[in-house]
Amino acid sequence: MESIRQLDPDTFFAEIAVTEDAILLDVRPAFETHLDPPLSGAFLLDYIDISFDEKFGDLDPLSQFYLYCSDGVLSHRAANHLQSKGVLSLTVLQGGKRAWNLIQKRYHNHEKRK
Repeated sequence: MESIRQLDPDTFFAEIAVTEDAILLDVRPAFETHLDPPLSGAFLLDYIDISFDEKFGDLDPLSQFYLYCSDGVLSHRAANHLQSKGVLSLTVLQGGKRAWNLIQKRYHNHEKRK
């Protein structure tokens, strides 16, 4: 069984861009996605929702899954759960969406100074 990978935000999104069967999963609770919208192209799959397994069943388990939450903890739990169900390719965004938002903020601030 493959181990769950953790990638920094830049590597995470660069890899998604070149991975044909990549599926980006936002596993945050619904209330969090209302406060901070999901990333473009992400499937919303609330890990703490009772129907998580049922909804995941609609996806191809042979795909390469890239999971994120707010800070990386919940996505790692979800990845462990999916791995126990036989899903092989799981990658977690290290630091979660907060890390991604921080990088984006730094980038935009740098661009403003040019």
